Amino acid sequence: MLPGLAKRNHATMSNIMSRAELERIKASVLPSIENNSKLERKKALKAKSDERLKNWPNTLEALRLKKESFIKDREAEEEAKRQEIDREEAEIRRLARLDAMKKANDLIYAQTDKMKLLKSQKLYADVIHTRYGQINHKHKVKEHDREIDKDYHEKTIAEVARLKALEEEKVEKTRKLVGEIKIARFEQLDDVRRRKEEQERLERENGIAMKEKAIASLAAEMKEIEAKKKIAAANNMRMLKANSDLKSIREQLIAEEKAAEAERDAQVEGIEARKAALKRLEKERFEKSQVARQRMIDAAVEQLAKRSSADNALLDRQVQDLKDKEDKKFSDKAARLEAEYAETVASRTAQVEAKRAFLEKQKREDDILAAKWKKENEDAIQAEKDKVRRAREATIACKELQRQEAEKVHRQHLEDRQREIEQTRFLQSIDVSDESRFVELCQAEIERNIKLGKPVYTLLKALEYSAPKLLPAKTIPIDRNNVKGNKD
Repeated sequence: MLPGLAKRNHATMSNIMSRAELERIKASVLPSIENNSKLERKKALKAKSDERLKNWPNTLEALRLKKESFIKDREAEEEAKRQEIDREEAEIRRLARLDAMKKANDLIYAQTDKMKLLKSQKLYADVIHTRYGQINHKHKVKEHDREIDKDYHEKTIAEVARLKALEEEKVEKTRKLVGEIKIARFEQLDDVRRRKEEQERLERENGIAMKEKAIASLAAEMKEIEAKKKIAAANNMRMLKANSDLKSIREQLIAEEKAAEAERDAQVEGIEARKAALKRLEKERFEKSQVARQRMIDAAVEQLAKRSSADNALLDRQVQDLKDKEDKKFSDKAARLEAEYAETVASRTAQVEAKRAFLEKQKREDDILAAKWKKENEDAIQAEKDKVRRAREATIACKELQRQEAEKVHRQHLEDRQREIEQTRFLQSIDVSDESRFVELCQAEIERNIKLGKPVYTLLKALEYSAPKLLPAKTIPIDRNNVKGNKD
């Protein structure tokens, strides 16, 4: 670092303090002599006040001490009650433990070979008794079914005889009815045949009359159609020339209109000039149409001179209709041009406004989308961070649960192993005095089966059972080194 820069930094960090300021700071920190005297006087007054109020029963201090004494007495009383409850609970647990031990002894005794034999022999006696009952029930059911079949057979024979008689009676009635139906059927066929022949004769006569009438009507219609065709051909020839002239004038006008419209569409800026040109063109078209109408009128006058009064009236109506149509056509054309001009101006104005509104709307939408995308990106980043954090927390929680489960399984395995060892030791410590208990249980079951009428020889066989004597295992020391050497 440069020396000048170091000096400037040191100058800015240091501060100059006057002597007066230093004295003022010391005075604000150190206690004054006047304050010390005030504190001593307050302490003396406090000691006098405490000495005077020490024996007063209604002071705050006395009330506080009284409250503390009450709380201590209440806690001592509650503790005595808790100890009494603990003693009662200990007695209840002791009785429950004795009851559980008795039940466990009974369950263990029930698992001995003698009790299993007694239970199996008891179940065997119940099965034999049940089997005898099933056999008796089966014989009863067979006898009952035999009686039911006998009754059903007798009823079936009687029903067959009754149905046979009914069937024979029904066949006889049917035979008689069929004979009557045949006779009525022959009469109906004869009647239908006569009616059909009469109807065919009437239809044949009506057909011949209708055919003659249709031929006469067709001939009259053909004559009338020929006359109408001749009149129509004459009228068509007269109008063909007028139509050809009118068609040429229309084609010329359509070509001029198309040229004017193409020029008008190409020169949008000269709307006023085009309007004047349109008016001039309309005037020329009107003059030409007047010439064409005059020509048609002259032709119509010549035709009128040659036709009858009825034809003259019809031609006048047709000429007037044609003139009205032409006038209406030109007036509609002028109105349509004016409307198109107004629509063009309004359409261009509306397009400019719509384009400006569309640009403003698009700018607003772009701003909204940009803000939305920014928020979505921030939310997505935060969501990804939260997802990673939650995944890490879930992994830690899963590992902790796995560790706790492993510890629980290990403890349960140790407890099961200890319980198995204790049960084995208890079974091995059972005394031979259980023999009298087994005899009593067998005698009770024998008496119960005698009362219920069940067989008892299986229980007598269990009573005579005696466990085989097991020889003690020989403990011969084996030299494992020699055994290993022999194997080698």
